[in-house]
Amino acid sequence: MKVQAFITYSDGQDGSYFVTIEGSLQDALNQLDRTEEQLAEGNVYDDGYMKEIELEIEDGKLVTPIRFSVE
Repeated sequence: MKVQAFITYSDGQDGSYFVTIEGSLQDALNQLDRTEEQLAEGNVYDDGYMKEIELEIEDGKLVTPIRFSVE
């Protein structure tokens, strides 16, 4: 089974970092408290990062690991 999701990354600006997996584009944008336009025009440090991913799950287990680069 393949599942579409969105991964978000945000910098806590205090030495902490947060990565979440959200089920929809709107949930991901809400997590970052940004619009798509703000993410496109902003920077990772202040605005965060979001990427659509595809999870492949078989027998309740992740088939392939998800790797992403924060750009």
